[in-house]
Amino acid sequence: MDTTKVHYEVRLSDGLILFRCLQDMSPAQLRDYLVFAFDYEPAAYSYDWLLDFSHISEALSAEGVREIGRVWQRMARGRDVGKRTAYVTRDPSMRDALLAPRSLLQYRTICVFENFDEAHSWLTALIDNRQDRGVQGI
Repeated sequence: MDTTKVHYEVRLSDGLILFRCLQDMSPAQLRDYLVFAFDYEPAAYSYDWLLDFSHISEALSAEGVREIGRVWQRMARGRDVGKRTAYVTRDPSMRDALLAPRSLLQYRTICVFENFDEAHSWLTALIDNRQDRGVQGI
């Protein structure tokens, strides 16, 4: 994975994967990076995800997001029950596309935020709450 374009970090202690686009890329490149990230971590489905698309200028189409969702669904096979995904984008059409295929990610709670800090706070508050109750992140 080209680390000049994408920051990818697996936080084992938090049960969190960060995927941040550091520069603009085409929807096809973004899709390829995401599929690579899914394959990179064998148990990717068992983590909460924070995906920051704030540097992407060309929105993914709803069909492009559905395609990624189908890849996710084949990988997760329902093993992501109760996990969360936070997307970051300021683009209204990207926001709509990200929320369109919810049925493919039916076991996850999905929210879209306009900035990274809000998304990170939402996920870490939920992670902290799970840890306070003795529930493992992964």
